[in-house]
Amino acid sequence: MAEKKLPRQVADVLRNQQLPIILSAVCGLLFSATTLIPPLFVRRLIVAVTGTSGSSDGSSVANGISLITIITVLAGAFILRGCARYLYGLTSHRAAYSLLSDLLQHVYRHLHTLSHRFFSENRTGSLLAQSVSDVDSLEDFVAHGIPEMTQAIVIPLAMIVVLISIDPVLAVIVLSPLPVATLATYLLTRNIRGTWRRVRERYAQVVALVEDGLQGISETKSFSRESEQVRRVQRLAGHYRDEMVRATSQSLLPNGIVEMACGIGVILAVAAGGAPALRGDLQVADLYLFLAY
Repeated sequence: MAEKKLPRQVADVLRNQQLPIILSAVCGLLFSATTLIPPLFVRRLIVAVTGTSGSSDGSSVANGISLITIITVLAGAFILRGCARYLYGLTSHRAAYSLLSDLLQHVYRHLHTLSHRFFSENRTGSLLAQSVSDVDSLEDFVAHGIPEMTQAIVIPLAMIVVLISIDPVLAVIVLSPLPVATLATYLLTRNIRGTWRRVRERYAQVVALVEDGLQGISETKSFSRESEQVRRVQRLAGHYRDEMVRATSQSLLPNGIVEMACGIGVILAVAAGGAPALRGDLQVADLYLFLAY
């Protein structure tokens, strides 16, 4: 019964931090959204430079937007980006640290509700390590996972809308690697949660072994078994290291896949948009926007 109550308690703690979490996600979106603004206005400038709408002194550009306006908007966008980045980091970590404090209290209270048999069947060091590591993983998810996941969904969708509005055919060609990259990422990382769970379990075993060794160090030294105890720790620490390396190598796969997909997208943009741009069928400013996004 106690094990069923814990997820509900975690959900209650998350609800208590709902406003800071939402605020951090909004600040993260604002930070990422500022990357969409400069290319749009640089595109307008390129249209003016390559077209005939600009004045001879370069003080005005296409669509009635002056060069001073473009510079002002770019300056404002980068100032806003800096402020949003600061607020994003501040709000996300404040929410995460508040969650960390609340969860540690919940876990400690929950441990006091468990039976004597539970503590006799589980090592104290293992319980301590698992409690702290699991709470830390939730803290990291709130500080980075939720805001970054929101950005990873909303910002690419906004970019896709902009590109499709400019040239739907070229947009489909440039974005064609994304479904393949998404499927490959899913297939390669669908078991990542289980991999990191094994890492935390192995860490708990190492901490429990070290704690037991320190508690019984007098007995160990009395029977001259120091070398044996050190070898046990070395062996278990080696397993923990291997699990960490395996989990990290699997976690880094999406980054490599995304980078390759972006590179292929740039190649497709040049291959499919270069010739129309040279013929004059596609504006250079539009090609620039595809390459910038």
